[in-house]
Amino acid sequence: MMCFLGEFQQVMDSKNRIFIPSKYREMIGDRVYISCNVDGCLSVYSEEGWQKYTDKLLALPSTAGSAIMRFVFSTAMDAKPDSQGRVVLTQALRDHAGLTKDIYVIGAGDHAEIWDKERRDKDKSSEKTAELISFLKEVSF
Repeated sequence: MMCFLGEFQQVMDSKNRIFIPSKYREMIGDRVYISCNVDGCLSVYSEEGWQKYTDKLLALPSTAGSAIMRFVFSTAMDAKPDSQGRVVLTQALRDHAGLTKDIYVIGAGDHAEIWDKERRDKDKSSEKTAELISFLKEVSF
C-alpha cells in the first residue's frame, strides 16, 4: 500500500504552478488527480487512489451522493506533471483552498494534501490538534 508521508513547504509560482515532491511523484505516476477537500485544502491522488476514492463516492445514496459528487467533480482536475514535476492549479481549486504564494504539500496516508501555509499553520496549532492527540491516546494499539 502506498502511504504519502511528510510535509514539504513550497512556493506557488507566478503561473500558479505547484511542485509535486519527487517522493510523491514516484507514487503518483504519470497522472495526478486534484480535488477540493472538505477541510479547506486540496486532495492529491494517484490514478489508482482516485479510482478508489471515486468508486466510494459513486456508491453513495443519490440523496447525499449527488451534492457530494458535484462538490468533488465540478472542480477536480487531472494533469500530467511537467518535466520538473509541476502542475498548474485551476482558479477554482486555488480559491477553494485559499492558496496564495506559500503552501505546504503534506502526506495524508492514501493521498497528499495541498494547504495554504497560513491556514495549515493555524490548523496545526489549533485546539483540534490537542483533541486529535487525546483521541489517539484513547485508541492506541
